[in-house]
Amino acid sequence: MAGLNKEVGIMPKIVMSYIKKKSGLIAFIAVALFLLSGCSSSDDSIKTGTVVSKRIVGVASDGEHEILMHRPDNLIVFEEKYKDYLHDTGGEGYIDQPMAAALREDFPDVRYIVDVNLCEGNENRSYYTSRVIFNQLLPGEMAKFEPDEETNQNIARLIE
Repeated sequence: MAGLNKEVGIMPKIVMSYIKKKSGLIAFIAVALFLLSGCSSSDDSIKTGTVVSKRIVGVASDGEHEILMHRPDNLIVFEEKYKDYLHDTGGEGYIDQPMAAALREDFPDVRYIVDVNLCEGNENRSYYTSRVIFNQLLPGEMAKFEPDEETNQNIARLIE
């Protein structure tokens, strides 16, 4: 019995010793997991974050009209006449050519806006983008992109 108690008392010491020796490896694994999570970039011009929502705003002489807001849990279409277009595309906030043409017909300026919670500083920012890039981004998913150099307000291209 005395030998058994001695072995049980030694076991926690062995485990702690092993953990201390492996702390460098554990730190390395933690950093690797952070880098793989998508929230790190060696290039300062590249932005990474979670798409919070996507919006379409039409601008006319009488002001701005919010057309659509797509969040991870819902899709809201504020302008009734565009609902049929979205049903034709699966209702997932994908803007096809016929809907884009209808928007351009009704509004001289159509803005595709993506709201992103940036990893750097946990900051929410809104970016303008093209319809093509707008369609590629999904709310709730990570996005890695390069803003334009001139204004830093437009998504110039996606990084895959």
